[in-house]
Amino acid sequence: MGNLKTMDASVDQQFAVGAVTIAANRDAAIRAEVLRVGDAVRVLDKSGYGGGAKVHTGVIVGFEPFKEQPTIVIAYIDEEYTKAEMKMLYFNDKSEKFELLAAQPDTSVEIERSKVLDFFNREEQKKALEIQEIKAKRRYFNKYFGKIMLDEAAAK
Repeated sequence: MGNLKTMDASVDQQFAVGAVTIAANRDAAIRAEVLRVGDAVRVLDKSGYGGGAKVHTGVIVGFEPFKEQPTIVIAYIDEEYTKAEMKMLYFNDKSEKFELLAAQPDTSVEIERSKVLDFFNREEQKKALEIQEIKAKRRYFNKYFGKIMLDEAAAK
């Protein structure tokens, strides 16, 4: 990145994030945000192996106004090379492995809707095949073992 120079006089502090330094106004860098159900958010998941962190895109889907621990309910997509899984996060002041912030309007969502829907369709097809396999095993069992095994209720 080289020297980080800015012409904006409101930039009064530099923040180091790994090997990257970002110049920003402290008020803009640390801010309180009003979030509502339906708002897009960015979720920092710090629970990865070896201290690795991942950023996910999510949507606030609910709020649980518990007296002791108000909780924001977030649905987010955990996308990897071979899967796209929808997960739920219950975020409150005890959520040490997650951070949350509003997704900026100019933030492009890197998750392709069609890719996630394709994953769900593939998972649905796998489960339908599993159900067919279980039904075939039941028919086989009834045909070949039903004659030699007694039903416990019928035996009494």
